[in-house]
Amino acid sequence: VDVSNPEAPAIVGSVGLERVYSVAIYTHYALVIGGSPNLQVVDISSPQSPSVVATLEVPVAGRGIAMYEHFAL
Repeated sequence: VDVSNPEAPAIVGSVGLERVYSVAIYTHYALVIGGSPNLQVVDISSPQSPSVVATLEVPVAGRGIAMYEHFAL
């Protein structure tokens, strides 16, 4: 979402992820926790065409994510 004009935000790109609960940004990646017990890593370096570049299966479905240095928590 382009929020350069906060009064008129605009969608510029999307990735087909279901039930997103939390997003953390690390450099040009969005780390996404959703409805499945997976962490999705989305390359957002090109906002018009983001893409999932990695998926990590985690033992339990999370509802939140945070970054500390280069670690996802």
